[in-house]
Amino acid sequence: MDNLFNDDTGAKPKRQRQSKKRAAKEAENQIAEPKSFETALVELQKIVEKLDEGEVALEESVALFERAQFLARWCQDKLDRIEGKLKLLVPTGDGGFEVEDIDNTHN
Repeated sequence: MDNLFNDDTGAKPKRQRQSKKRAAKEAENQIAEPKSFETALVELQKIVEKLDEGEVALEESVALFERAQFLARWCQDKLDRIEGKLKLLVPTGDGGFEVEDIDNTHN
């Protein structure tokens, strides 16, 4: 019995090739890191607006949602690393200042 997914030439059907291309594109979108925090926020906002419109096909919606999750995690990671670097100059009792981590002032 002939293989239903291959024609006589042994070439893969167009539909199967397209789904592999789509999967590769989705994986690329997931991995591609934004150039900056600001560009990530702009891209995230555009994704949210597109999903809110409700006129996106299911497969594209899932891909957009996954990209949005990636961007949100990426932005949160950037914020966490920056927060760890932030310091405050806190006045001391003798009229001077000392450097203190921001986390220590909020406890």
